[in-house]
Amino acid sequence: GDSFTTAELTAVAELDAAAVRAGIDALMRQEALTRHDPAHPGSVEQLRFHEQLVQEIAYRTLARRDRRRYHLAAAAYLEQHAGDAGVEELARHLVSAYRADPAQADRDIARRANAALEVAARRATALHAPERALGHLTAALSLPPDGVDQPSLVEGAATAAQAAGQFKTAERHWRELVALRTQAQDRAGAARATARLAGLMFMEHSNDAALQEVDAALRALGKVSRDDPAGVELASQLARAHFIRGDPVEARTWAERALKTAERLNLAAVATDALITRGTALLALGQTKAGMKDLNRAIDRCTDGELLALELRARNNLAWLLVGDDPRATLRAAREGFVIGHQKGMRDMALQLASVAMAVAADTGDWQWALDTMEELDDESMVPAHLIDLAASTTIIRALRGDRHPDAALANLEPFAPDTDPQVAALATLARAWIALLGCHFGVALRLANDAAAASIGFNRNAALVLGVRAALWADRPDAADELLETLKSGQPKGRAIQAAIRSLEGGLAARRGRPKLAAARYRSAFRAWQQLDLPLPHALGLIERDGFLPAEADPGETSAALQRLGAAGLQALTRRAARGTSSRAVE
Repeated sequence: GDSFTTAELTAVAELDAAAVRAGIDALMRQEALTRHDPAHPGSVEQLRFHEQLVQEIAYRTLARRDRRRYHLAAAAYLEQHAGDAGVEELARHLVSAYRADPAQADRDIARRANAALEVAARRATALHAPERALGHLTAALSLPPDGVDQPSLVEGAATAAQAAGQFKTAERHWRELVALRTQAQDRAGAARATARLAGLMFMEHSNDAALQEVDAALRALGKVSRDDPAGVELASQLARAHFIRGDPVEARTWAERALKTAERLNLAAVATDALITRGTALLALGQTKAGMKDLNRAIDRCTDGELLALELRARNNLAWLLVGDDPRATLRAAREGFVIGHQKGMRDMALQLASVAMAVAADTGDWQWALDTMEELDDESMVPAHLIDLAASTTIIRALRGDRHPDAALANLEPFAPDTDPQVAALATLARAWIALLGCHFGVALRLANDAAAASIGFNRNAALVLGVRAALWADRPDAADELLETLKSGQPKGRAIQAAIRSLEGGLAARRGRPKLAAARYRSAFRAWQQLDLPLPHALGLIERDGFLPAEADPGETSAALQRLGAAGLQALTRRAARGTSSRAVE
């Protein structure tokens, strides 16, 4: 290792203590070794190689049989003295001993190494270090499977990879687990593994493919008892699939079926997952009180650390569905969840929450935080869907700031893969609609916003519809604006922020149709709401539109101050267009 004590060296070197001390003194004089004072009083002094290269050369000069013998001696010492804190080093020595001499590979050593690696993986998981847990389990999977529960190792590796945000590795292991369970004719085990695979695919935004996996697993499972845990877990994932694909009614139906049976069978994780889906579906259907009750119950159930991922999923869904009422509260909750996810090693959910926070950061004006977070996430392992999602959010913010080439991150990801989920692709379309609007290409912005709305659900659909109405108003196409506005009014979710957007757009439509008193009243109502909700971007956009569509109410000083506070240089083209009037047909 990098450092060691005199006692450890004595145990391995097969020499008496006096000879070891003499050898250490000689190596110190030759500057091959150096002493490292302990960081804490009472700690044992450590010895280290002065140069890493010296250590590597010394190791290579050992014959394979000697390497094996010394690694085993080190393992024996650690087993007696190191306890749980030394289990990673123990596993490393046992794995190295096994690999030191392939011709003399000892399966007993492999079994001991596997046992130590599994303990090390559990310890790393408890310390919220999924990458380290994955490394240990990957090493275990590379050893002979004798006497080892191979499916358990594969499941552990899949879980660790998913938590670490290494989705492709996780998907490979989940599929491997499905195959192992199928080969063992364990239909229920294969079904449960497929349910976990589907859950991962939802995070990857491979929604249609996930639904196909669940459907196929249900067919393969065939007729089973209503009390079969595998069928219950698949039903829960089917509920989630229906919601993600825009069918909250069917999602609620399947979630209720899964929830009822899971609670009766004491399947805590499955029951909580189904409860989250039912609550999310109820909120989407406008049953706010019942939906909030379900999601808060789910969060309360997640006191066990093993359910942290479900707690973060519940908070993620709650934040998304309430964004129509209070985007700033959504940002706050999502940011808190993002920090928790990172601290606790839940990289998968941390990325989900980051995408929520960054999507609303445009309206709240927290632009620098969003850009800093995106830079921080550049080092993270991400699937293309997450990359597109986050790049779309930062593209919008960079366009609003007036940056040159705001869509550079998106352009680097194009062309998107043919199997990219339409909802994910729609985020990129929405970002380009923003660029078109800010460049005063209103017809293009209207077309792109319509395309984005057609492929989206929930908050993203509302955001596209709002942008589409704005583009139609600037293009002096009141009928198109009216049609989109009615679609917006009839949708979900509801809330104060959505109502303020509707009032502001109604003001623009009234102004375009020659009803200045109604327009002025609608604008004043919207502006009060924006100020109360502390949402500077929609407020600034509303001020610009009022100045352009309703010149009698224009207040350039108020608008200029709002833009300056926001730092929205990207809105200057719209401001100039508003100042010179908007009666002429917009640039296409």
